[in-house]
Amino acid sequence: MTLTRFVIVLVISFGCGVLHSLSGQTVSPNASQTRSIKKVPGATVSGRVTVQGKGKGGVFVGIRPAEFGPQTAPAVKAVTDADGIYHLTDVPPGSYQILPMAPAYVVTDYTAFGGQGKGLILSEGERVDGIDFSIVRGAVVTGKVTQSDGKPVIDEPVYLVAAVQNNQRGPRFTDPSRFMTDDRGVYRMYGITPGRYKISVGASEETFAPNRNRPSFVRVFYPSVTSFDEAKVVELSEGSEATNIDITVGQSLQNFAASGVVLDGETNQPAPNVRLGLQKILENNQSFMGASALSNERGEFRLENITPGTYSLTMMPRPDSEIRIDPLRIEVVDQDVSGLNVKTLKGAALSGFVVLEGNQSKEAYARLAKLGIFASVRSGDGPFLGGGGRVATIGADGSFRLGGLAAGTANFGLSSPTSGSQSGFMISRIEREGVVQPRSGMEIKAGEQITGVRIVITYGNGIVRGSVKLDTGPLPAGIQLMVRLIKTGDTLHGIRPQNIDARGYFVFEGVPAGTYEVNLMGSIPQLRGRQPAVKQSVTVTDGATTEVQLVINTEPDTPPTP
Repeated sequence: MTLTRFVIVLVISFGCGVLHSLSGQTVSPNASQTRSIKKVPGATVSGRVTVQGKGKGGVFVGIRPAEFGPQTAPAVKAVTDADGIYHLTDVPPGSYQILPMAPAYVVTDYTAFGGQGKGLILSEGERVDGIDFSIVRGAVVTGKVTQSDGKPVIDEPVYLVAAVQNNQRGPRFTDPSRFMTDDRGVYRMYGITPGRYKISVGASEETFAPNRNRPSFVRVFYPSVTSFDEAKVVELSEGSEATNIDITVGQSLQNFAASGVVLDGETNQPAPNVRLGLQKILENNQSFMGASALSNERGEFRLENITPGTYSLTMMPRPDSEIRIDPLRIEVVDQDVSGLNVKTLKGAALSGFVVLEGNQSKEAYARLAKLGIFASVRSGDGPFLGGGGRVATIGADGSFRLGGLAAGTANFGLSSPTSGSQSGFMISRIEREGVVQPRSGMEIKAGEQITGVRIVITYGNGIVRGSVKLDTGPLPAGIQLMVRLIKTGDTLHGIRPQNIDARGYFVFEGVPAGTYEVNLMGSIPQLRGRQPAVKQSVTVTDGATTEVQLVINTEPDTPPTP
């Protein structure tokens, strides 16, 4: 993994839960009001980047929010001086990832939850020193990919995978977009962390990449074998270069097409502009939505470049859509699949109001009005297939309508364009005609039109801030721990766990008032396989910050003497 791949993926989380009962009030139409934003003092972060203990000048160091979206400010960057020192200034309060960006080098002293970089939680005006990085020159792998007749394979991704896998779901590959063959079939991988790897080209049977404009090759590992176990291990050390890692590909994966027509289920007339998605079903699971097609004015659709396998054809709904289709199972064996008839149905619908508990501020109502309501429907006990969920906007009066739902059990959550805008809101309970629905979800019948739904939401602006350390001192670098905040008596909490940062700090913002349990998840070498048994009860008050310090006992519990 290279330093240039400093990308932090925005995860849109859906908080859902069903808790205690209180009355609420609807969103006020006059809730949205503008106010001037007071600029708060930014934090300062400094440290040193070294290579074999010596300062490395001219290295860019970037810091950007740990979760970001289209509205997030760009990363703050600085360049190290001749002694490797950097200073990042005027960084707004928040949670960040910080990383030196030197394409040919890799970080050796810290890897945070699968990615390179250090997490950092910054407060207003805080000065943080000593965020240092040790980097080494990455390894290089070069080779050539050809067909059996010696012709070069051009513009083909080359995959790098660890020789020893820690999971049972098959080899985990790096992003192929970084390493492609050129017009001679030659590839060059650089900036690779020292280790033991296997190299491959092509796609496995589980791969679903229908958007390619040409067939994929059957996956082949260096030195031109099809089995991962038979592949030769490439040993890479700091700054080393493995050359002539050549691979000869074999046959191309067969590609087929699936086509048919979408009809309106009520009129039996062609249904244009219906977008269909295709998922590959893999051993009771499914892949991502790998392809889509839009029906034309005659209702016709066609999906191409499909490899043999079992698929689910589903509808990718438009916002506020009232129609749905039943997922259609497709078997692609050795030829095109044609003549598929897909009929739209009027789905079930839910309508009602979103309400806030208690007397809330205008600011709370204004923030709530920017969120949406998400319903995820699971039918039966089988694997979830696409097309079972819907998102609806919240009206100025708190009203919402979710249409196009399948029959099954519906669970609800809040959706937002950015992670931060959802902070502080949690679903407290769901009511249907005044009856509180079970935690397992609301049952929906086929085509049922349900009214009188109340989604009751709690809002809070409390903060839980704390740190984690060992009873023997600070946490060692690179520890991967998460902190959970669970409301007393609630196993379906809506507060997402938080990672500790490079200093062992954590923070939960927008926490509703109440009593919570703070505990840890993760592994620490000093515990020799034991989970960190640390729990602490805290009481959160709106508008206040609760400080917590969690101390991990590194010695195993001693049984009492008889």
